[in-house]
Order: sequence, then C-alpha cells, then structure tokens
Amino acid sequence: MPIQYFTGLSAFTELPNHLQKMVAKIEDRAGLGIEVERSSNRTMACEFRKGKAVIRVPAAGPLRKASVFHELLHLKRHFVDGVPKLVYCDDDHEFEDENDARTPEQFQCLDNQIEHLFIVPTELTRYRKERSYWEERMDKSLDLMRAPCDVLLAWEFIHRVLNGGTLSDKVQALVEPLSV
Repeated sequence: MPIQYFTGLSAFTELPNHLQKMVAKIEDRAGLGIEVERSSNRTMACEFRKGKAVIRVPAAGPLRKASVFHELLHLKRHFVDGVPKLVYCDDDHEFEDENDARTPEQFQCLDNQIEHLFIVPTELTRYRKERSYWEERMDKSLDLMRAPCDVLLAWEFIHRVLNGGTLSDKVQALVEPLSV
C-alpha cells in the first residue's frame, strides 16, 4: 500500500491556514513528509522518531481542528523546537516478566504526559472550548491511576494546565496518601 501524506488528504485543504502553514514548517524543518494512517479509533494520535512522522486520523468523520493542532504541536516540539523524546533504550536488557516488558511502553506514556504539560496550554489558548474535553479525560484517568508518578503528573496537569478547577479535590485525595 502506498504511503499517504497528510497534505494529500482531501480534508487538508479544509484546515485553517495556520494549520496548513504549521504542517509546511514541520515538514520543512524535518526534511520529510508527515505520513497519515487511518485508524478505527475516534481520536487522533501521532508517532515520530528520526526520519519518520505519522499522524493517525479516524477512518470516518471530519478532522477536529483542535486535535490536528494538538498532534502538530507534538511534532513541532520534536522536529522544529528540538525537544528530545524520552525513550527506553537498553537493548541488552532481557525482560523478566510481563510487567517488566511494559517498560518501553511506560517510558512512552511518561513522555506523553510530560509533553502534555507544555502542549495542552498552547492548545487551550487557541481552542478554549477543549478545556471540557481535557477535564473529562483527566477525570476518567484519575479513576484508573495507581502509580505515584502518574498521580503526581496528574496533579501537576490539573493545577498548572487546568488551574485546579473541579478536579482539584479528587486529585488531592490521590496525592495525600503518597506523603509527598
């Protein structure tokens, strides 16, 4: 199957000018085209590394401008701003069990959580209505959090990005047993 590029999507021409310019800037600085993959998920995502950038878009429905902006901010921080990506890179390590084997995935998750501390404020500056999306997403994720690192990053996100709000008490109740 041939590679499809983000600029080749019919929906690309319907995006606002600032997003089209952002794509051009990222592709120019990265020296590559941003590939696109269709996904059965309703949400967008991106994946990138040296020499490759991919945005996953829903197979059906229109592209949400705020979601496009969000994924482009991830790519911009890496390819334009030069922010390194946190990755697990011990090739000689043999994983002892299933939990240990999740280490690379956990590094990827940690990197994404840290990135959101920088990306989401920029997203909310341009797309203020997305605040409710992030509040709902954080509310759901708080119910699943058990790792102290995840709880502390959620506390930081809720207080620094969402300015506390309705989730302040909920995340504080998760932080208090950690004795930090």
